[in-house]
Amino acid sequence: KMETVIRRSMNAHYEVTIGIPVYRSVQYIDDAFKSALNQTFPNIEFLIVDDCGSDGSMDIIANYKNNHPRGKDIRIIANEMNRGVSYCRNRIIDEAMGKYLYFMDSDDTIEPDTIQLLFDSLTRNHAQIAYGSYEIIDGINHSSPEIYQKEALVLNGQDELAMYAFRNNHVFHVTTCNHLVDMEFLRQSKLKFIDASYWEDLVYTTEMVIKVERAVLLPNITYHYLRRPGSLSHYS
Repeated sequence: KMETVIRRSMNAHYEVTIGIPVYRSVQYIDDAFKSALNQTFPNIEFLIVDDCGSDGSMDIIANYKNNHPRGKDIRIIANEMNRGVSYCRNRIIDEAMGKYLYFMDSDDTIEPDTIQLLFDSLTRNHAQIAYGSYEIIDGINHSSPEIYQKEALVLNGQDELAMYAFRNNHVFHVTTCNHLVDMEFLRQSKLKFIDASYWEDLVYTTEMVIKVERAVLLPNITYHYLRRPGSLSHYS
């Protein structure tokens, strides 16, 4: 841990870290990672955790690292064995070099201006976190996308975000992905993911809204979540 802290302090020159756990997503990782690399925001670390899927997903990442103009900003961390998504996300929290962190999954995609929109809103409002809106793409029944669009809102004060979230939980669907969070706040809050097979994000996101005192909500659709056969979240 001390080595991690020293390495982070010496190399903390990124504004944003996009953290992506990767496990058996070879059919989707190319589109997902390409959407991350295509961000208009210039100063991003792409932190990949290889969770030992052995299906060729990491070969695609390695190709981008070796050949893409942003390849030097791609950092790969390999687990010694398959450890699950909670462990991977906690490693990202520990290892991220950016001032702000954005989680995304390896089978989803984001808009080219996702990071720029969230960054501008967060910094302009001196917030700890900025939430974008998102859509769910049905890759199972191929029905119309489900839109989860937030209202444009700035929430300041202790428990303001928590009260808003709990009163509006029918429309305020908070996920682990699609928010930009201040890393200093995140680490001081000691927020981590529990070791669970599913719903591990529910505890994290619930504790998050309780601790946040300054938040921004955006109506912009910045994230495209793929509901697909075989995914853990769909099974859950």
